[in-house]
Amino acid sequence: MEGRGLLRIEPAEALGQVAGVGQLLTFSPPIILDQDARLQIRTIKVGMFSFRIYPPFRSGPANYLPVPEVKLTEVPWLLGFSVQVPHEIKLMRMAAVPQLGLNAEGMARVVMTLDTEWKDPPEQLPMDSLRIDVFPEDPSSLQVEEGWPQFGVETQTVVSLLMEWLRVYSKQWWIGRPAGAITGHGRNTFPIDANGLMLHEPAGGLEGLRVVEGDELVVDEELWKAAVDKLEQEMEPPLQEVLLLDARYHLTSGDIRRAIMDAATACEVARDQAFSRIGIRLSESDNDLLRHRRKDVRDRNRPSYQSDEPDHYASIDELWVARGKIAHGNAPRYRDKSAGAMRPIDDQKMGELRKSAEHLVRWLDKLQ
Repeated sequence: MEGRGLLRIEPAEALGQVAGVGQLLTFSPPIILDQDARLQIRTIKVGMFSFRIYPPFRSGPANYLPVPEVKLTEVPWLLGFSVQVPHEIKLMRMAAVPQLGLNAEGMARVVMTLDTEWKDPPEQLPMDSLRIDVFPEDPSSLQVEEGWPQFGVETQTVVSLLMEWLRVYSKQWWIGRPAGAITGHGRNTFPIDANGLMLHEPAGGLEGLRVVEGDELVVDEELWKAAVDKLEQEMEPPLQEVLLLDARYHLTSGDIRRAIMDAATACEVARDQAFSRIGIRLSESDNDLLRHRRKDVRDRNRPSYQSDEPDHYASIDELWVARGKIAHGNAPRYRDKSAGAMRPIDDQKMGELRKSAEHLVRWLDKLQ
């Protein structure tokens, strides 16, 4: 194709009248795409505007991190020590790209890179940018000032909804959330003497790096189409699904309290929707999640979560106790029935509670 790969800026009169606005957006952490996917450019109508949405693409270098680069000359040292950093010493800038799915040993996969260019591109590419063209229904409503069209539309609202649907469909829980949960905070490590003086050139480090759960999906043609279709219909993702992914995010961020509250609230939302479908009414005083799972469903000759899933039921009981502790201003703890004592909730325990919350939500979604 003639001119492929070249950007030519023509005079405005040669290109025609201004019809809309093209917007370039970046985001972090990235959306993981199947590199063999051929996502389609989609044009949809939302409200009084048409949006032409292009597939996500990559702008950052291979070793891009959405955090500041450490300046070795600014690193603090003990008082009384004057440290001269040789110019040849450079801090490594290492990035980790999660690869979705688990390996043969059941472990998460991560591709590490120190270079700005991909030497061996990963099979699942991290995309960090998006282009959207916006066109008003009535082109005459555009007010052009010094060549720039002005009109009232909040593109960020449309983009946020698209991102949330991509997040829910793919289970890439980091999409649209602060990047620290997946990048961690560690950047470099170096050996020191008793006074903290550097004994060796710093090495790259990724302490605190969080990896995938194993059930996330790459964004492919089918998932991309489904997300844009939902955007065109101006539909919000199911709240319980958003909350379950938020629980994953907060767990990997180390925020156990918020992970508990999101997981428990997801169960409540799913319960209320299920009970509405099968005709169980809840009063304002009905605040015991498990009492309903145990009694009301059984009374209607429907499946019993307590009988069908006793292990998950016990975990939900622990989750509900922890939620109550937090709601009353206490530290998150659960009742260890085997030891007859209250225990704090660590990352491992929260992982178990989160998985049981997801299991309960799936069970409730099938309840008819």
